[in-house]
Formats: sequence, structure tokens, C-alpha cells
Amino acid sequence: MKKTRVIFIHGFLGARENFAYLLPYFENSVAYDVVGFGLADKPDAAYDAGTFVSQLEKIVTEPSVFITHSMGGMIAKEFFKKHPKLVRRVYAINYPLAKSMTEQEKRIRSYKFYSDYLDGKWYAKWMCKTKMIYKWLLLPFMWFSVKRAYFTSYWRYYNHSYHSASRTLMNFILKDDVEEVFNMRDMFVMIAGEKDFNFQPDLLKKFRSYTIPDMKHSFFGFENKIVYIIKEDAR
Repeated sequence: MKKTRVIFIHGFLGARENFAYLLPYFENSVAYDVVGFGLADKPDAAYDAGTFVSQLEKIVTEPSVFITHSMGGMIAKEFFKKHPKLVRRVYAINYPLAKSMTEQEKRIRSYKFYSDYLDGKWYAKWMCKTKMIYKWLLLPFMWFSVKRAYFTSYWRYYNHSYHSASRTLMNFILKDDVEEVFNMRDMFVMIAGEKDFNFQPDLLKKFRSYTIPDMKHSFFGFENKIVYIIKEDAR
């Protein structure tokens, strides 16, 4: 993989800083902020598959390996559908596998924060519009509760807008055809945290997959294990 281009794609509400401790292990690599999140532009867009693939088309110009987290794997999947020759492999960390779109929506709505975004609750909008106040209120808590090495990553979680977050949930995540990825099993390698809220060993068996004990949905602190898995698998 030394000469192969490596593209990192973060998950929902994430940012390129999420991969700060993975990037150094891959020479020819780039991480970017998905449109609508992190420090990327937040246009009045649909935030559907076309929005995310269009952005990626400007970044990927040669056959590449993708290392993704959560929703980032879904973006890579959509890109592969349109540009199969530009995708050599996708290493998907905690890909949101589901047996059906109904199951996917039920799981997403089980998280009140996401459900409030989808339902357009006033306080969900308020938290986004006053994000600076929200961030500063949480700053003391974040400073003393999160690992210093990942402080910037957590800080970037507040760099989305209500429009970008809610539309991404409605127009991309909930409209994803969850069965498509099973037809791409030769392209995807799943890396799953055993304590991830979406850990589904029965579905993971359908792919070449690796499980990391104690890892939750966030992969922070498990970068060395992820690198080992990818390097060994790529041999």
C-alpha cells in the first residue's frame, strides 16, 4: 500500500481530525471534511448520495484504498457504485450494517438526539444555531473529560449546521439501500468494535471481517490495532 493512494472518510458529525493518529501510518494518504461537517462548506444542499459523491469525485483521481468510519463507509459504497475502477478496497470501521431499511430507521430513531433532528424539534435547531454558546458551555466538561489527544476531534463535532445534519440523516442515511453493501462483499473489509452499539456478528460473517474487543463506535485509542489489521490484510 506504500504507493497506493489512501482516502480517509469520517462518519456522521465527524471531521478529518478523527484520523489524526491513523494518517501517519499511510504515506500517500489524505483525510478531508465531508461537506456539511467539520470545517467544510455547509451549503443549502440536499445532502444526499449525489452531494457526497460529487465532493469525493474532486478528491479521488486515481485507484485508491478507502479507510472509513461509520457513515463514511456508506459514502465509499456510493462512490464505488459510480466509479468502481477507482476503488481498490474499502476498510470500513464500524460500518452501520442492517438487515433492512426498517431496522436501520428504528435503530437511528432509538437515539433521541438523532430522532430530534429528524423531527425538527426546536431545541435541536437552537443547539445548532447557537453552537458557539453550546460549545462554550460544554468546553469545561470536555476539557476535563476527554483525552487531550482527541480534544480537537471532539471540538469539531460541533461544526455542523442543523440543515447539514438533519438532511444527511433524512436524505442519505435513512434512504440508504442497506442490502447493496452485501453485494460488494469482495470490496469491503469490515473492522468492528465488539462494544459498538451496532455490532452484529451474524452480518459481519458475510464479509471478511475483524473484531476489536473493547472498542465502541468511536475508534479513538485503537489506532494501532486498526493499522495492524489493515497492514496484515493488505499483504
